[in-house]
Amino acid sequence: MADRESIWTVSGETRRLFFGIFTALFLASIGVLIWRELEAGAGALPERILNVWIGVAGAALASAATAMLLSETGAGVMLLREKLESVREKRRAEGRSAGFAEGRSVGLAEGLAESQHLWEAWYERLKAAQKRDEPFDEPPPSHPSEL
Repeated sequence: MADRESIWTVSGETRRLFFGIFTALFLASIGVLIWRELEAGAGALPERILNVWIGVAGAALASAATAMLLSETGAGVMLLREKLESVREKRRAEGRSAGFAEGRSVGLAEGLAESQHLWEAWYERLKAAQKRDEPFDEPPPSHPSEL
């Protein structure tokens, strides 16, 4: 959601929805107030108009609160859903990369074990040749001609 100055600040994404809901609720509230005053039938016209105007303040506040709740809650739910989806996708991607890294580390471990085995075998042949006082001209396993 956008930055807010107060709880009554409507975010840009929901501004049109808020004002649409607010207008519909406010006009309906005024209609109910006028209808109720006409049905009551008591008092002079200025008194009836005053009663409607007194009710308008409450109708405006109630309409604004309801419109804010309906528009921003819907946007909040959508924003929360998008955030949860991005977190899920990130976890899936991390799971895939963790699986790749795990597979890579298994391959790396196998490669290191094979390299270690080659070096140990080469070293054993070197020691055996030295023990017999024979020349040993076999290149080490990492020699460029062996790669």
